[in-house]
Amino acid sequence: MKKAIFLFVIIIPGLIFARADTLSEGITLDRFPNSSRIAISGGVNVSRTLLKNVDFEYPELAIARFSGGITFDQQFSPQWFLSTGLLYEQKGYKREYYRMNNEGKPTGDPLKTRVVLNYFTLPLLINLQTTGKVRYYFGAGIYTALLAEAYALEPHFDPDITVPPWKWETKGFAKRDMASNFTAMDFGVSLQTGLHTVVYDPLVAGFQIAFSHGLLSVSTQEQGYGDIKHVNRSLLITASLGYRF
Repeated sequence: MKKAIFLFVIIIPGLIFARADTLSEGITLDRFPNSSRIAISGGVNVSRTLLKNVDFEYPELAIARFSGGITFDQQFSPQWFLSTGLLYEQKGYKREYYRMNNEGKPTGDPLKTRVVLNYFTLPLLINLQTTGKVRYYFGAGIYTALLAEAYALEPHFDPDITVPPWKWETKGFAKRDMASNFTAMDFGVSLQTGLHTVVYDPLVAGFQIAFSHGLLSVSTQEQGYGDIKHVNRSLLITASLGYRF
């Protein structure tokens, strides 16, 4: 799956530039200045859910997961267009920590725990773009997301009572449901930049990088040291292929 995502994200921008060099002057996005575009997009989402009000010994690290969906653009002029869609995004974080031996020292390879938050996301951004056969654009707006699933992937041990715990063997990962630890909705701001062009009229290919930052805490957890505040932050890199009409 990771190789397929990588190839998709790399190949589509290559096709954009290769095809753009062979386009005739008449086949550009200016041909239909108020056109609409619908596209299928997919790529990798590098995210990190930040924990606030809590000091853990092991900080949250970013994870890379698949994201994709359907996008829709409405062009109002050669320079401006509105973009939205329905995306399936995988966000979250991971931690790496060590087991301690009887002397209180870390031992063995680091253990990795991942917390994955899957969302259905509805973005809404206004974009300013250049003119020409290959359009570069920059946009800003907001997003609203509905939590579909939340779970942790934790090391699964096969304990051997004949050896101390720090020598227990790990046997893959165990999936633990964490939906009750997170709110059903998320809301935040987004910035994006990218490019798109007509490859075979009316097909439009694109490449995009989008940054999102949550404005609300998505955590429902409360512990002895106070409320835990989780804030989603992610960098989404996608390629798309669409149809204009």
